[in-house]
Amino acid sequence: MHTDSERPDAPAHPHVHLCVLIRDEFGQRLNPRKNDLFEWRLRFAEKMRKQGVPCAATRRQHRGVTRKGENFVLRSMQKRGYAGNVHKEQAKKLIEAIKTGNRPAHIFLKEAVATRSEIVSEYAKLARELYKCGHKTEARLLSKFATDVTKTGFTTQTQERYDKTIKDLNQKQIHNIERNDLER
Repeated sequence: MHTDSERPDAPAHPHVHLCVLIRDEFGQRLNPRKNDLFEWRLRFAEKMRKQGVPCAATRRQHRGVTRKGENFVLRSMQKRGYAGNVHKEQAKKLIEAIKTGNRPAHIFLKEAVATRSEIVSEYAKLARELYKCGHKTEARLLSKFATDVTKTGFTTQTQERYDKTIKDLNQKQIHNIERNDLER
């Protein structure tokens, strides 16, 4: 269990990472899907709570996080200085987007918006029920959380890389112009 985050602005939150051997009792490899993994996390959290450890299992979307985490294998390769095919392809696409001036599209934006809308709607229903049952503080907290989730953007990693690169290029261009003006 640890509490650190890779984002400096993120509050510390205790969490656990688990590794699961995905084989059945006969040694055959299992092929779990996302929903299977989520069900396993739910059961694990339930067992932890029975042991007196406060624990919850949530999906990124339920926490208001739409952006997927970076693939740790690719990140490790990059840290070692290895540019794999995925990185090369990403770099090519980024260069092409910069040349054309077209910010990369979010290919699943429609689905992400629909999912968030459904989740926020469920949060609103839960908040109303909590309020009716006299749990006004919890209802307000859930309503505030739903509002915060609604305000979160849908920027992808590719879009963030594009935006950062454009910003850096603009800064360099401004710096070069200022330097040229001083030299005259």
